[in-house]
Amino acid sequence: MRCSHSQINRYETCGQQYEYYYINRLRPFTRSANLSFGSAIHETLADMILDKDEGKLKDAGYYGNHFSKKWEKENEAELEFGRYDNFEKLKNTGQALIEMFYEEELGRIVKVHDVERKMKYKIAGVDFIGYADLVADVANHKGEIVTALIDFKTSGRRYGDEKVLLSDQLTNYMIAAEKVFNLPGGGEVEAAAFCVLLKQKTPKINWHFREGFDRESYEKKVENITADIITGKFFKKPGMHCSWCDFKSVCIGVKDPADELYTELYSGPALLMGEVNELPITFGEGGEWDFDPSVNPQRAVKKYIRYYNIIGEYIFAVTKDFRGSPREYFYKLSRDGKLERLKNYKPDTVDEAEKDEEFYVPF
Repeated sequence: MRCSHSQINRYETCGQQYEYYYINRLRPFTRSANLSFGSAIHETLADMILDKDEGKLKDAGYYGNHFSKKWEKENEAELEFGRYDNFEKLKNTGQALIEMFYEEELGRIVKVHDVERKMKYKIAGVDFIGYADLVADVANHKGEIVTALIDFKTSGRRYGDEKVLLSDQLTNYMIAAEKVFNLPGGGEVEAAAFCVLLKQKTPKINWHFREGFDRESYEKKVENITADIITGKFFKKPGMHCSWCDFKSVCIGVKDPADELYTELYSGPALLMGEVNELPITFGEGGEWDFDPSVNPQRAVKKYIRYYNIIGEYIFAVTKDFRGSPREYFYKLSRDGKLERLKNYKPDTVDEAEKDEEFYVPF
């Protein structure tokens, strides 16, 4: 199984929500303005930090305008704004936050090790994928210079101490940092941090650092949740999150998944699912996926489709050794159940704005 922090977090929030999102692949037609705002902020900060690292830093106004252009591009899609937000309000807030970061926070970044780094690692035997917004030597809240993995957040309210101390995302990323990063001189990532850009009437930026983590507890959580996902335990978990859940109207039966409010992600053949050859996995009563897909990729895909009862229009990728070198084979499953090889297919890349959400087959 290939997993991410987002998947673990979504399943823990509600198993039914996980099934709608990752198994049924339902999405609302409209995109959350908050998500788009966060994407524009992230991209602008990444550009600013890289410019500084490369000695090409411009003035604060340049990056404020840079954000505005990205925000205007985000607004080309149909965005859903909160009750008290609108395009111009968030544009002004974003500009203010970017210029504030430039003036007050950029100086605490002493040395950049990586920006927008894709990470692949294992936790409790499960393959994980994640993205580090920034790995850098930075001044912490005590003024000490530490090497930290930093995740930028946009929020309407400040983070409490308990949210940081108990954050599974920071735990996940600190485990990832141990496995992924080989810093010059044998240095290690010493801390993980949230840099929170607050979308308030008076914009603020807060940093939260954490150095310790409970590995054993988190690994046990990963083991339990992935086992439940593999065995198809997708139960409803009512709570406050229901009020802002994208799927609440479907969940309570007042809307059909085929209604105008919802669409299946990638209705055409644009979904690249997880490589079949990355199995075997264990399922059921000790049974194993016992077929070697490198022998006959198409047979492997057919068996995979039958076992998991996959219905829809998807594309599968299988890697097979060919004269000592890996070669990828792509197969298209059509809605009528036919499977054909795509000889000249080139996979689409994952949208940058959706990078935290993995679209691989969940098993």
